[in-house]
Amino acid sequence: MKKFFLLIAVFFAACLFVHADALNSETLHKQLEEEVVKKEIPLLVPTPGQKLIARSVIWTMMRFHYTHPNITPELCSQWYENYFLFLDPSKCLFLQSDMEEFRHYENSICLKNQPNLDFAFLVYQRFLQRLRECCIYAFEEYDKPFSFDAVEFLPTFDKPEEHDWPKTVDERNGLWHLRVKNVLLADKLKEEDLARRQSEAPKETEGARPVVYTPPPIRLRSQKALINNFTNRLNADPIEVLGNFLNSFATLLDPHSCYFPPAVKDDFDISMSLSLQGIGATLTARDGYTVVVSLVPGGPAARDGRLKPGDKILAVAQSATEEPFDTSDIPIDKVVKRIRGPKGTHVFLTIQPEATSTEYVLDLCRDEIKLKDSEAQSKLHEIDGKRILCIYLPSFYKDFNADVRDASAKSTTTDVLKLLHDALAAGPVDGVILDMRGNGGGALDETVQLSGAFLKNRGNAIVQTRDSNGSVDVRYRSSSSETPEYSGPLMLMVDRGAASATEIMAACLQDTRRAVIVGDEGTHGKGSVQTVMDIANTPAMRLNSMLLGNRETGSVKVTVQKFYRINGGSTQIKGVTPDICFPSVNMASRSTEGDLPHVLPWDEIEAVPYTIQTGLEKYLPELQQFLKDYAAESKDFQKYSEEVKEYLAFRDMKNLPLEINARREFRNQELEAVRQIRHYSPNRTDEDRERLHDEDEAIYDDGGPRQDVILDAALAIMGKMIDINEASPAKPFSVK
Repeated sequence: MKKFFLLIAVFFAACLFVHADALNSETLHKQLEEEVVKKEIPLLVPTPGQKLIARSVIWTMMRFHYTHPNITPELCSQWYENYFLFLDPSKCLFLQSDMEEFRHYENSICLKNQPNLDFAFLVYQRFLQRLRECCIYAFEEYDKPFSFDAVEFLPTFDKPEEHDWPKTVDERNGLWHLRVKNVLLADKLKEEDLARRQSEAPKETEGARPVVYTPPPIRLRSQKALINNFTNRLNADPIEVLGNFLNSFATLLDPHSCYFPPAVKDDFDISMSLSLQGIGATLTARDGYTVVVSLVPGGPAARDGRLKPGDKILAVAQSATEEPFDTSDIPIDKVVKRIRGPKGTHVFLTIQPEATSTEYVLDLCRDEIKLKDSEAQSKLHEIDGKRILCIYLPSFYKDFNADVRDASAKSTTTDVLKLLHDALAAGPVDGVILDMRGNGGGALDETVQLSGAFLKNRGNAIVQTRDSNGSVDVRYRSSSSETPEYSGPLMLMVDRGAASATEIMAACLQDTRRAVIVGDEGTHGKGSVQTVMDIANTPAMRLNSMLLGNRETGSVKVTVQKFYRINGGSTQIKGVTPDICFPSVNMASRSTEGDLPHVLPWDEIEAVPYTIQTGLEKYLPELQQFLKDYAAESKDFQKYSEEVKEYLAFRDMKNLPLEINARREFRNQELEAVRQIRHYSPNRTDEDRERLHDEDEAIYDDGGPRQDVILDAALAIMGKMIDINEASPAKPFSVK
């Protein structure tokens, strides 16, 4: 989703340890003096072991990355700029003069594949100096009185290139002044909301509500967080600094390649750990925040239904009475460790929903996340005498620990076909819809198997992959049967969240004309494949292992292949464009593959032979016109379309108002935008149901039942497909 850099808590809410003593101004001023003002900022000196790690990471990237990069002057220049951006993603610390002062290192940032760690540590020392300056300035700003009557705006940016680092200290201080003002204004309005809800709520008997943590005033919390953020950065392990420097190189190759220091390696891709005890969410660090990337289907967060991709996790507490641990600008591995915990225990997350400046506390009970929680589910819809089977497929999963000869082993293909066969056994199925909205991919083998299950011809091609050497591998339908498991009208539903393996299946069934693809104007567009390599196995590391002793070295995630459709086009960036497109709030997203920096380009290779399965292409214009007629007649669809337009227009706003009345209006629009999104969030599984929200979360719900307007439209289109199929002797939507 499009990033609203509201900057409410960047560098304000980052602390490594939480103290139990009550906050007061005198104590904080003393801490500022002792822990920030008087603290010596050391210059780290790279060790031989750290140099060895750095050289091994660069060697691995250059040797195995899909593009086979070379260390050119142009790449060194990009690396130089990107390192500053890694340390200061909001461009609110460094000055332009800092960039120029270190410029003589630009051409020597990596010589003979040895990264210049002297440069990396020098810049980090300057970063700490600038962070201390801003900490002291912002701390003092919080002590000043503020008026919210002047017409002012805090500029927001989607991408770093939309603005530059400040030229002067005064210019930088002006930005921090607006940030502090923004924090205080947001808190003032939050207090107004709380007071209003309390006045409107019925009186409660004494002891009816549990005792919860009551936070100190925002001024004191923000001042404390400033101090703790500086302390956290000052005490950072050198391997963390090294990791930032190496990742500022890795992300120049593509957004998915990176170096994992040892601690981060353990937390890589937490949603893939089937026995993980936690909340079931994949998290990332973005612009100083911990941001939700996706939810594990069937996990605690997905079952609860309130946490959404794009939401920020601002703080974590282990109980309702504990002072929360602020997570902004904290390394992602440290945040993950606080969120994880034993099954049955609770974690309290302070959440800032995407596109809002307000917060609420989410109480989740940790649970063990297992493969069965991601199973496909189905529902049979009977509409005008037609039986339409809708199968919701949240991911492509496979039990890799099961015996390959075990036919009952859990997998996507096994489960989907069982649902299909059970429905066919109960009566005729006139049409099948595969709901793959939000399906971020998974096991490639399952994608190939499931796609092939709906195709005829034993050797029909499914997908192509090309490696860094240019070698192309084609994956084929492997079934021994010439006929598909189901030969009738078929539809795939996708959205901007459909990625990777999902895009492969959609592309295959679109190219073969086997299914009508419906959904957002485009899918995510991730057409690359990554693998994780332990750098302990590199030649330099094996030859010089004595430099590290028993210390672990970390791993490299590197992009090694790209996916291609059977017609030759890549799914990279472009993804899959549906045959029939619906209006969608997802089009406000600025986090698809094409929106990321330094993405691999779209390209194409030779097509491979494949069989056209049906005659549906001739009827696509008729189906597209049917949707227009349906949209003109359906009041729900019209209302949905108008609200999508309003939402997209709101998300296009670039500045955050700091005048109180304008901000009140802005917040009203925020809340309405979130309510619109959640009202149309689909209930697709047995566990999706109306939930009781606490009073903070209730402000984001309009109180009405959820409407899946898109599924309703898809069912109507499928009904039209069935009518056409039955009326035509050629049966255009059926496999012959």
